[in-house]
Amino acid sequence: MRSVKVISSVVCMLLVVVSTGCQSLDQFKKKVITETEKTASYTVDPDVEPVTMAQLIDEGRSDCFVFNGEVYQMQHEVKSDQVGRALGSVGEMYMVDQYGKRWSKQELKQPYVYANPQDVREKHPLQYGVVYQLKSTSAHSDQESVIIRFNHQYMLAIKSEL
Repeated sequence: MRSVKVISSVVCMLLVVVSTGCQSLDQFKKKVITETEKTASYTVDPDVEPVTMAQLIDEGRSDCFVFNGEVYQMQHEVKSDQVGRALGSVGEMYMVDQYGKRWSKQELKQPYVYANPQDVREKHPLQYGVVYQLKSTSAHSDQESVIIRFNHQYMLAIKSEL
C-alpha cells in the first residue's frame, strides 16, 4: 500500500514537471523559484523588530497597546453607544506597581512580605481586551482610530508612530 502511494506521488510530480515544459527537475526548481519571486510580496522587514506590549509598559507607556502590528495610544473614555463591530482582541493583562514598574511573572508567584512599609509594591491591573471599530466609521476604513476595552472601560485609541 505504501509503495503505491510513493509511486503515485512520483508519477504526479513527473506530470507537473512535464506539464510546465521543463526537461529536468533542476529546471523545474529554477522556474518555480523565479515565478515565486515575481509574485511574492515581502512585508516583514528583518531589521525592524516588532514592538511588544511588555516593552511599551517597561518604557512607561501603559497608555499604548499593540494591535495587528500597529501601536495605538489611548486618548479618553467613550460611551458604549459609540462602539461598533469587534475587530479582534489584545487579550493581555499585566500588573504594575504604583511607580509604573511591571511585575514579572516570577514576582507575581512569590509571596511579598516587607518589614518596611515604604518598600511595599502595590498591584494595579492593566487589562487590555477587545478592540472595536468606531460606530461612525465604515467597515473598510484604515483603522486610524479604534476603541479598546481597557480595565472595564471603553477607551478611544489613535494609531501612534513610535
